[in-house]
Order: sequence, then C-alpha cells, then structure tokens
Amino acid sequence: VKGCADMLLTDAAGNVLLGKRKVQPQPDWWFLGGRMRAGDSIQESAARNFKRETGVEVPAARWTFVCAHTMLWGMRKQPPATNGTADIGVIMTAELTEEEIKGMNACSAEYHEFAWFKPEVLIADESLHRVVRDGVRELVGNGVKRELHRAVTEGAGDADIAAIVRKLYR
Repeated sequence: VKGCADMLLTDAAGNVLLGKRKVQPQPDWWFLGGRMRAGDSIQESAARNFKRETGVEVPAARWTFVCAHTMLWGMRKQPPATNGTADIGVIMTAELTEEEIKGMNACSAEYHEFAWFKPEVLIADESLHRVVRDGVRELVGNGVKRELHRAVTEGAGDADIAAIVRKLYR
C-alpha cells in the first residue's frame, strides 16, 4: 500500500486540470500527483509532485484538502507490473494563477497532455474513473459548503441559505 498526494487544480474560472497519463495504473485522464514521502506533510507532497509534473512551484501553504480515497489496481508501473497495487490517496487542491498556468509543462514521461475541463462535464462523464468523478464532486461540494458558511455567518436570509443548500443535492 502506498500513499498518494493527488491534485485537482483549478483556474480562476473554476475549470479543473487533468492529465492524460501514459503509464499504469491508470493510463487515462487522471489527477496529477504521486507518492507521498515519509516525513512530508500532504501539502509538501502535493507541492513536490506538482513541481515534478509541471515544472511550476506552488507553495505547500496554498494546498487545501478535498477528500481521501482508496484504490486497488490490477496493474502498476513498477515491475512486476501484473502484481498490481493498492493506494490510499488524498486529493488536494490549489487555484493556479495565469502565470503558473502559462509556465506549466506536462512531464513527458508520465503524460500525453494536460487539459482543462468544466467540473460538471467531468462529474457526468461515466467513461472517467469513479474516483476522478467523486473527487471533482467533492471539490464542487466543498466550494458550496464555503459559500453556505459565508451566507450563514453574514446573516443571509433563509431563502438564500436554502437555495445554497439545494446546490449540494443536485
């Protein structure tokens, strides 16, 4: 079992970045990310993995928690590939600046390409792995929960609060 710090990056418009991976265990659209190292915080692992996979440095303090997940894979990159792997993943997020986005280069050893997607498109796309769809759903839900917290603490009316809560159950 290995621990992974996976990343759902967003831009200012709320789009989500995924990478089209070349390698096992998931050679398809997936989170950027990678293994955590002993002694690293999850935020430090996310920052290190993002720099390795894009060439761009996003400080550990900017990474926030989205959710955790587990996966069992039939294949893996490391030999013997057919032994598979079990992963415990923690999904982190950071909003990237225009400058950071322009500076990104996909790690050619792991990715065919990077692409930005509307969250609702990813959530609805059943061809994507369930963990990707669930992670994006949690990312969106966390944003709604922050919006709800602001509305309650700022004294919004019941109708406004109810409208925000309904977003969690669409």
